[in-house]
Amino acid sequence: MKKDYGVLVIAHGTKNNQAKILIENTVQAVQTPFPKTIAYLEFDKEQTISSGISLLENIGVNKIIIIPLFVSSGSTHLNEIKYILGLDHSTNHPDIQQISINTPILWCSPMDDDPILFKLIFEQINMLSSNSSEENLLLIAHGSEQAYNNHIWKQLLEKLKQKIEHHYSFSAISYATLHPDNVTFVAKRLLRNGKKLIAIPLVISQGYLTEKKIPSKLDGLDVMWNGQTLIPHPLMTSWLEAKISERIVQEEEG
Repeated sequence: MKKDYGVLVIAHGTKNNQAKILIENTVQAVQTPFPKTIAYLEFDKEQTISSGISLLENIGVNKIIIIPLFVSSGSTHLNEIKYILGLDHSTNHPDIQQISINTPILWCSPMDDDPILFKLIFEQINMLSSNSSEENLLLIAHGSEQAYNNHIWKQLLEKLKQKIEHHYSFSAISYATLHPDNVTFVAKRLLRNGKKLIAIPLVISQGYLTEKKIPSKLDGLDVMWNGQTLIPHPLMTSWLEAKISERIVQEEEG
């Protein structure tokens, strides 16, 4: 029974060894009766998507649950992952090889507007904010240069903004993306009203984005920022557990 399903969590990958350890710990903490493993889209030649699939198939699982460890369905990396898995033939990726899979794949969505994402953002706000009516809030996301995917990112960011507006009385709330890049522009615009500015990154794990990329966009600006990411918060493990359970229910109901 325990081999009915296998779980493959797919992360983007990082050159930051400490960040990788935190990702691994988050996945290893997942409580499930089914075998699980993690793969990386980039920056890891051993823990690849292909090796993850092979590991689970060699164990003898009947179906493989794929959980993309990403914030938004607007991530262009999801198209790449689906292409590798043979789930998306609409776009050709000449630099990416599709892999041979002999086991049915059960795809899960990334975080999107999951209630856990709201909880994590609210926790960040509570850590940084002392008087929201005297503060501005800026959510910073990866975004996408592709119009369709960027639209999906903006839909998510707008939902987050509206949810925050219902719970806090910030002087102004806005969001910005690295792709297309408008982080510095939006941050400067928010600072014009003379209120303090809190910036929160919507990023899965520590690494280049939170250590260099985003800080460079905020350099020289008076911004409250701690660069804290979604991992290693224990709620990320809870999210993975919920995704596994939900996908199995969907599969067995229909």
